[in-house]
Amino acid sequence: MDAGAQDKLISDYLADLRRAARGVPRRRRRELLSEIEEHIREATGEGAGEVDTRNALERLGDPDRIVAAELERQGTAASSGALEWAAVVLLLVGGFLAGIGWIVGVVMLWSSRFWTLRDKLIGTFLVPGGLFGALIFLSSRVSGSQICTSGGGPGRATVTRCTPHHAPLVSVILVGVAIIVVIAPIFTAFYLGRRIRRPVATA
Repeated sequence: MDAGAQDKLISDYLADLRRAARGVPRRRRRELLSEIEEHIREATGEGAGEVDTRNALERLGDPDRIVAAELERQGTAASSGALEWAAVVLLLVGGFLAGIGWIVGVVMLWSSRFWTLRDKLIGTFLVPGGLFGALIFLSSRVSGSQICTSGGGPGRATVTRCTPHHAPLVSVILVGVAIIVVIAPIFTAFYLGRRIRRPVATA
């Protein structure tokens, strides 16, 4: 079997798979086609004949069955994502529940198979405590440098007033840091939420 005929046999199979996979989400459809094509190329390498190519395609199975299995797997994954959404919420605002809610969210994050190691590290360490951690950080920065003045007069009680004081450049930097610290937990929640929709890799 010449290379041109072999390529046509493979391309016809992939075309059938592409048509069958129209109902698969676009991103996963591209991944699925790429995975199947790579598998075919590996199984029908240099020196493979017509019989080898047909056997490789038969082992893969009918494209409709491949897509049906993929859709079934995705449906199972989607129905099991409630725990992950709860983890996202707790990572964002669970710190306000005496800090315990955020810890529970971290435990749920690391026990899930939906997220990769990188996802879990981002969810845990980008801004520990979520929005509550951001609030604590900002409070400590505001109260970290103050000017206090005392006022009063004869027969009056002395009143001490303290106001935050920073050099202009430091103030600008602190405003930038404050924005980042507040946005980071929101970004993390959005990022993890998007990753929940990523199909789970099967063993």
